[in-house]
Amino acid sequence: MRYAPFIAYSEPTIRTQGSYAIKSSAPVNICLNKTLTRTVSPTINLSNYTQIKFDIRSTRTGSNIKIGIRDSGGTTTYITPNVTSANNYQTVDWDISAVSNANKDAIDRIIIEIVNAAASNTFYIDNLFAPAIVPNASVITSASSNSSDKITWSWQDNSSGNYQEDEFRVYSSTGGLLTTRTADTTFWIETGLKRNKEYSRYIQSYNTAGSSNSATISWRTKPGSYPESVTIRAGSKSFGFVGDGNWTYDIPAKSGQLATVKVWVRYNAEYGAAQKPRATLSNLGVSSSQQMTVGSNTWEELTLSGTPSRDGSLLLKIEGESTAPGARVYADDISVSQ
Repeated sequence: MRYAPFIAYSEPTIRTQGSYAIKSSAPVNICLNKTLTRTVSPTINLSNYTQIKFDIRSTRTGSNIKIGIRDSGGTTTYITPNVTSANNYQTVDWDISAVSNANKDAIDRIIIEIVNAAASNTFYIDNLFAPAIVPNASVITSASSNSSDKITWSWQDNSSGNYQEDEFRVYSSTGGLLTTRTADTTFWIETGLKRNKEYSRYIQSYNTAGSSNSATISWRTKPGSYPESVTIRAGSKSFGFVGDGNWTYDIPAKSGQLATVKVWVRYNAEYGAAQKPRATLSNLGVSSSQQMTVGSNTWEELTLSGTPSRDGSLLLKIEGESTAPGARVYADDISVSQ
């Protein structure tokens, strides 16, 4: 850009970052009130930005130039920086928080004007930028678990444009960082969890300006079942699962013949006063159910039956209703006749 005899050009050596700074020379007197204008294309949207920063160096101290940003609507916002030390770069913090978004949403020109030409001046401007804005908090929209060791956490990304996050960070409710996910990601599958355990997480939207946290949400993994070698009725193993879990078993069956399934079920004292465990037999047109009646730590045989409508597999399901800590249900000694 040029306004004779006030000129500006790229300077590759005296700079603070990048490859070049803008160097301007303003001879004495003749440059007073003269301007240099750089067209910005495409325009820059500074909506919601509160600050601009730049580095300035000058052979003269004092307030000798002013710098403006012009919106395409015709409004120009100026700052007149005060150079406190000659021939040294200093960083200027330009507060634009009072400028309405309508007057900074389409910046199309950068303007430099000489306001004091009592002496010749050579100055440099570099590293002009608007610091990032703290991103908006995301919202956890769902949590789901299809297994005993995984939870899928999903969230809504509320940060874009001038609020764009650099990354998402997933934290436990106690504040420990679990993982970081790239910008615009909206879910994370957490693995390696314990069965039937509740986990609490929140999402942090982060960029260099700061961070915003979502609300904390909690979810529980599926209960799952496990081989039990202590609480058994027959043989060396039974199946155990937590109090509000379930255990399923496939039983091959033939069409048109009555199938009778017997299973021994037991629950422990920690199960408490919740509805007692229940066994159901389903699929292939069969629907049979029986609930336990005896107290804790006692095996009870439950009998289920039905006639399948076709060949296939019946589904035997044992399920508990207790969420008490330490509650357990056990199934053992299954017999099938058809």
